[in-house]
Amino acid sequence: MKTVFILLLFTTTVQAVNVEQRWQFLAANRALLNNDLKKFEQKLTELQGYPIAHYLRYFYLKSRLTTGNNQNILAFLEKYPNSPIAKSLRHKWLSKLAQRRDDKTYLVAYVPQTDVALRCYFLKAYLKVNANLEGLESEAKSLWLVGKSQHSFCNSAFKYLYKKKLISLKLRWRRVRLAMQEGELQLARKIAKDLPKTDQLLLARWQNIHKRPAIGLKNFKYPDTALAREIILYGLYRLARQDANTAYNYWKNNFKRYYSFQTKDNNELLHHIALEGIKQHLSAAIVWLTEIGENNSQEINHQRLQIALYKQDWHMVKKIIRSLSPNLQQQIQWQYWLARTLEETGRNNKAEVIFEKLSKFRNYYGFLAADRIGKPYNFQSQQLKFTSEVEEQLIVENPGLIRTRELYFLGQTALARDEWQAVLPNLNQTELKIAAVLANKWGWYDRSIIILNTIKHSNDLNIAFPIPFYDVIISQSNIQSIEHSIIYAIILAESKFQTDAHFTDGRLGLMQLKLKDAKDMAIKQNINLHNIEDLFLPDINIALGTAYFRKLLNEFDNNQLLAFAAYDVGINTVKYWLKKYACLPTDIWIELIPSHNYVKNILSYIPIFSHQMGKQQQMPLDNIQIDECGG
Repeated sequence: MKTVFILLLFTTTVQAVNVEQRWQFLAANRALLNNDLKKFEQKLTELQGYPIAHYLRYFYLKSRLTTGNNQNILAFLEKYPNSPIAKSLRHKWLSKLAQRRDDKTYLVAYVPQTDVALRCYFLKAYLKVNANLEGLESEAKSLWLVGKSQHSFCNSAFKYLYKKKLISLKLRWRRVRLAMQEGELQLARKIAKDLPKTDQLLLARWQNIHKRPAIGLKNFKYPDTALAREIILYGLYRLARQDANTAYNYWKNNFKRYYSFQTKDNNELLHHIALEGIKQHLSAAIVWLTEIGENNSQEINHQRLQIALYKQDWHMVKKIIRSLSPNLQQQIQWQYWLARTLEETGRNNKAEVIFEKLSKFRNYYGFLAADRIGKPYNFQSQQLKFTSEVEEQLIVENPGLIRTRELYFLGQTALARDEWQAVLPNLNQTELKIAAVLANKWGWYDRSIIILNTIKHSNDLNIAFPIPFYDVIISQSNIQSIEHSIIYAIILAESKFQTDAHFTDGRLGLMQLKLKDAKDMAIKQNINLHNIEDLFLPDINIALGTAYFRKLLNEFDNNQLLAFAAYDVGINTVKYWLKKYACLPTDIWIELIPSHNYVKNILSYIPIFSHQMGKQQQMPLDNIQIDECGG
């Protein structure tokens, strides 16, 4: 509530909003939550003209999707057709109407949706009222032509397609192929039941390859057709996951010679087989990877580099770099490893020239280069400056920004994001920069950072590397004996300072804590976690996240580099990497681990945040050593 109170008092000269209106909005919402509808309507009347007053009506309607409110809901949707909340309200209402089987109202309320169940219910209701799908056959076909079973609401439309003989044999085969790619074998058989017997036999062979790819591929002999090639590729991809060596031999000695695969298909397959071979610890997999033709695939080129670095074969590194296109060779990553190659092969003067050039960049490789030649880091910054009149003009021309600001200040962050996202596509590059400045001034740091990343303009360090939550970060860092800049770096890498961040992997809040880890830390730190929402409170999330990072440091004898990697993927995975890649130089170790991008980001952020706080700090490149490495 303290944060909301501070935001309520935020003043601006552009179309100044009466602070009293913000209080009235909160009071109206509170009355609605308490079901005091008389007071709610009174407050709503008093808020006429307030840019987000209609959001209160939205709150009322979305919790009262009753038959008696149909006309009110429809009127709201017609009045605010382009509002982000209209889409949400309509979706909830359509779902409720389908549940009630109110077909007549559904047809009136429906506009095209992305939700499959709602799309299918529309066809079902339309078919019930009109007895045909004239003009909607293509919609029905698009819902049918997928590689998985659809919602039961779709059955009526699909039966209509079959009855009208609108599903050709060619369409059936297309769906069979989609089903096989999804691993939906039963659906594929069901769709194929009306195909010619020869086609059903081919599908049976395909499904045998799915179940036992080695045997199925060994006995697969069909003419060189697009479908046969698709089945072979499908089987080889599956076989590679079980036995990469056999998959490679089948491809090289049989199928590659007798079937006309596209170069792209060949390269992608060989890349997949090689990667699976590396996982299966096959030494030949390294050779397979080198057989892929010249290409500009960043992933493949990086994997080649990793192989050469693992062997510390500097001549191979040089050969890989020379095989790249001129543009790729000039990228900072490749220039750094070219300089390291020159350094390792005794050409220090040439290496130093490249390091000198790279040290001017404010990123991981630039900082690495600076460390190699003992140069200070370059923290070039270019502040984005706009007059208050220019900022006000952008808001005046885009009312969505006013609604965004008000919703954000009133604690309705998710709704504010929706309004914000609706505005951004209409802004040009300069206007996006102004929007980034505005979001930063509002304290909405994640939005401003995301804009700068999107337009590739991260030169304003005050926006790209803000230092909010200062007191709690300083306090918790001191308690856990951790550099303050490290916690800032982790927060930027994990959530970009989005306090309510939550993603599909279950991590939550500023420092993206897993619930189990958060609970463990809460017990150890004597912090009461009342519910999951507490993890979106900055003070609590930072306290628990900092304690968790201290746990990782303790696990790895204060090796910060290992702790960073473990924060991303877990302790056991990093212990495996430690054993697999130990005794290598630190920059090579980082390049080899799957979390290399995450760790590079953390390392490069640390000196920048230290600079932002008026300090100097190098990237913490702790040595990767185990007992077997020796002195």
